[in-house]
Amino acid sequence: RIRFENAENQPTIAEKLNEYGYTPEKLAQGKALKAKAEEAYNLKKKEENESIEIFNKFENKQKEISESYTKDRKITKIAYSKTSEVLKKVGINGAVPKSYVKWQETVKTFYNIAKENTEIQSKLATLNVNIEHITEMCNSITELEHLRADYLREKGESQDATNLKDKAFAELENWMREFKAIAKIALDEHSQLLEALKI
Repeated sequence: RIRFENAENQPTIAEKLNEYGYTPEKLAQGKALKAKAEEAYNLKKKEENESIEIFNKFENKQKEISESYTKDRKITKIAYSKTSEVLKKVGINGAVPKSYVKWQETVKTFYNIAKENTEIQSKLATLNVNIEHITEMCNSITELEHLRADYLREKGESQDATNLKDKAFAELENWMREFKAIAKIALDEHSQLLEALKI
């Protein structure tokens, strides 16, 4: 900003740069690249903030579901400690998967089967896991799936905005590199004025 202002408004600098082809029109090209870079940077920050915000919502929802699932899983294991077929059916006979996709599938299977099976519902209801809670968990899992889809979309948009920002800054930097080189030559006899251009 300072370079462009002083290149246009300081008479000696403007005159000397003009002699080397840095006319008001040429400076306008550089200012347009600067504006493009600023716009790209602001878009990148906006997309980055949106991505962080939706990820936090996703992470909090997953944590909330995980805490309920861990408790409900323990209760189910106690209720069906002598019936391994049911534990296998609801997917809690092994360890809880670590990867998100497998974890989500396991949790979803557990609550969907519990929601559809009245016998399992009755047994779990005696241990304070009622159908309302099971239905609520199914709804939470659907919400989690939407949050994850939103996060992946925002993450993609954020990465795209970063690429656009990097490209815009590279274009500005290339223009500015040549400008600085020419300014040093143009103001060779007025080296103190280079400071006005932050060179």
